[in-house]
Parts: sequence; C-alpha cells; structure tokens
Amino acid sequence: MRDAVTASIDQELNNNKSNHSKHKKILFLGSGGSGKSTVFKQLRNIHGSGCSAVDRELCIPYIHAQVVNEMKFALNVYMLYNQRKQQLEKKSMNGDDEADEDDDLTFYDRIVLSSPPIAADNEAVNILLQYEHKKNKTELDATVVSAIESLWSEAVMKEIYELRHLTRIETSSAHFWNKLDEITDASYLPSDEDMLLNRHVTTSVQEMQLQIQNDIFQIIDVGGQRSQRRKWIHCFEHVVAVIFVADMSCYDEVMVEDIEANAMQDQCLLFNDLCNNVSLAKTAMIVFLNKRDLFKEKYVDKKVSLTVCPQFSDFCDDGDDDFNYEKAAPYVQNAFLQLNETPDREVFMHVTCATDKDNIQKVFTDVQLVIISNALDRSGYLNFE
Repeated sequence: MRDAVTASIDQELNNNKSNHSKHKKILFLGSGGSGKSTVFKQLRNIHGSGCSAVDRELCIPYIHAQVVNEMKFALNVYMLYNQRKQQLEKKSMNGDDEADEDDDLTFYDRIVLSSPPIAADNEAVNILLQYEHKKNKTELDATVVSAIESLWSEAVMKEIYELRHLTRIETSSAHFWNKLDEITDASYLPSDEDMLLNRHVTTSVQEMQLQIQNDIFQIIDVGGQRSQRRKWIHCFEHVVAVIFVADMSCYDEVMVEDIEANAMQDQCLLFNDLCNNVSLAKTAMIVFLNKRDLFKEKYVDKKVSLTVCPQFSDFCDDGDDDFNYEKAAPYVQNAFLQLNETPDREVFMHVTCATDKDNIQKVFTDVQLVIISNALDRSGYLNFE
C-alpha cells in the first residue's frame, strides 16, 4: 500500500514538473521608448489572436492622445526655445555675461532653428494650448484638428520634429500627423501599422499567453520608464528568459525623463544591472538591439557618428569613421556583451526591427530554442548527473 501511495505521489510530481516545463515565463524589459511594447504587439499578431475590431476601437483614443499631446509637446519646445532666445538677447543688451548653468532653459542652447517663426496671430497656437484632451475620448474636435494641421504645415515645427534626438518628439507622431483626415473620420479603424506605431507609456504590467506547437509562453511586458522599474523585481520569480529590448538608434538622444542624460548610456547601465543581477543568474539573457532601420538612417544616411555618445567614445580611435553599418552594428553589440561580468554566462544577441513582421517572426523562432533549452535545464531534464 505504501509503495502504491509513493508511486502516486511521484506520478503527480512528474505531471506537475511536465506542466511547469510547458509554461515558459518570459520577461520583456528595457528603457522607455526602446520598442519592447511594439515587439510585444508584433508577437501577438504573429502567434496570438491578432487585433480584433474591439482592440482597434480601444486604440483610437490612444492615437488621438498621441496626435494632440505630441504636437503640444513640440509647441512647448518651440516656446521654450524662444523664451531662451529672448533671455539671451536681454542679457546681451544689459551687458550681463555671467553664466547661468542652473537655469533649465540653458538646455535649449543646443537647439538651432533656422526656419521662419510661427506668425504671432496664428490662432492654432492658442487653440492647442487651451485644449485638454480627455482620456478615452473617441472623437477630436474639428477646431483642434485644424489647429494641428496648421501647426504641422509650419516649417519650424517640422524642424523641431527633425531634431527629435533633442526635442524628444516620438518618431511615429509624423505618421499620424500626415493622415489626420483618416484618423479623425467617424469610420476610422486603426490598421496593423497604426496599432504598432501608436506610442503610449506602459504604466502597468501587460501579459499575454502564446501557444507555439507544444510550448506555452507567458510573456510579460513591464513599463521601462525610470519610475516603473521598481516593479520589475516582483516579476523575476520563475522567469526562464529575459528579453532586454534596447534602442540601438538612440545613441545621440537625451532621455525624456532627464534631458541631461544620454539615452544609450541609460540603457547600458540598466542592462548591466539586469545582466549581473543574482536573482537572474540562471535566467537566459537575450538582447534585441531594436530599431535597426532608424539606426541605419541615422548612422549611414545622416552620418551621425557613434562617438557623440559618451559610452561609444572609443569608436574609431583613428578618427576614420566611414559610416559603415557592418562595422558599427557589431561594435554596438559588443558594447552590450562586454557588460556581462559572468564568464560562463552566454548573452544571446539579435538585431531587430519591431515593425518588420518577418524579422520578428524569424528572430523569435531562434529565441524559442534558447528558451526551451534553458527551461529544460532548469527543470532538470538536461541534468544527466
């Protein structure tokens, strides 16, 4: 009788072990704006249920909020820039040449706008400044839409957008500003592209479960802003893999939360903390160097050197930067790999473009093998001793 009970308990433990091995918990981490939520949504399109009509309707208020708030943000940059310009003119007239490092407006000395200013009698400025967009509102007032169209037609606002590495305007905002007629139509439903490009801050833990063949992946996306990172530690338990999503194109950008901090440096510091965290010592560490397309555009086409980032100051020590992607991309990869302080730990690196469905599908197929192997190892299936 005792042997039968023991056998029954062993069978139950084996069943629980088998069920646990099928459920693989993956944590998506990264700085705000890295594109991890876009990867999250792309995986739902590829392996999940995709976006239903209800999902698309629910996204409309977020798209409208981005359209309004990002233009207000750009307008605020314009106004602060001019406030600083007037401040400097007044100091010059008064013969005041003392430094004013403590003044927050000194940041705008980095910005140079050469386009004509917005006309003083442009009503669009006051309309937008006075407008408060209500959460979950599914329609935009016609006067507000007209004001945004008017401001977006101004050359100086397009110049502020082009300087978004300093002005911190979301790259995808132009996509929506260029199709205001469509997104404000009563019959509008966001396309897959609109759903992916819409940007709103993740302030809660988002979860989704994907079944791929016989494996079940529980994917958790946590907000990446500095104020959200304290929540991460509560998600570490039973995690078999961390996918750290880093924006490889942000090397010349300032942070939204801290205009004095370089965004790439913040990512490197964050990855260093995660990669060497003892709580994640047995967790597969995977890095998605994301926004490959924007990196190529910035580095290869616009020829913005990697050395503008303090973290990459030793790139091209000989001073001969030929803006070759095949040389720069491996350098960025290696900069992250070198942060791993555990000799016997392997960090798996992938260069990605979250808006490219084929790329994410291929990369995640490769990632599955790493995750499954790590899960088997942790559950004891690969322990042959």
